[in-house]
Amino acid sequence: MKNKPTAKTKIVSRPSASAIKAGRDKISRFHKDYINVFEDIPEDYQTLKTEAAYLGKLSGHAFLLMAQRLQKIKDLSLYKEDGYRSFKAFVDAEIHMDHSTVYSYMDILEAFGHESLLAVPELEYTKLRPAIPLLKSRGAGVPKAKIRKQFIAKARTSTRKEIAQTAAKLKAQYGLTPTRSSAEALEGVAFLPEA
Repeated sequence: MKNKPTAKTKIVSRPSASAIKAGRDKISRFHKDYINVFEDIPEDYQTLKTEAAYLGKLSGHAFLLMAQRLQKIKDLSLYKEDGYRSFKAFVDAEIHMDHSTVYSYMDILEAFGHESLLAVPELEYTKLRPAIPLLKSRGAGVPKAKIRKQFIAKARTSTRKEIAQTAAKLKAQYGLTPTRSSAEALEGVAFLPEA
């Protein structure tokens, strides 16, 4: 077999034109149904509250699913099929979303894993951002599995501020805090006037 895949080979199967059309039709039907369900704003508080909570959970989950798809497009350079030279150009033209938001969700997905995040559907994913530098670090001795589990548990019960404080303490503990900048080092230093 001449084209036998190796560990370095990435296989991307090309769907047929009818499969692509069927996928687009499915998304179109879903979008119409979604709009029909939520188009009318309820009058009563309980229904408003229930729908708002549902939409909030749905939007977080939708961001995660979007990140999963964008990560695959990026990893396999699939954006080149449409002639884009970079993933950034693709995001600008096709996704119409702030890059920091896109990369933030992709980082969360990479750092925590899709299965871990989906196991806790009520999770507010953006609360996990402060842990990303810990989980992406290459430092020896950083217990990533333990940190991952700890932050998922904390995100369910703690505030953003509490989570950020925990992350800051752990970063300091594992030597991941940045050193003082030159500007901070020069703060309070008196300079002689130029002659």
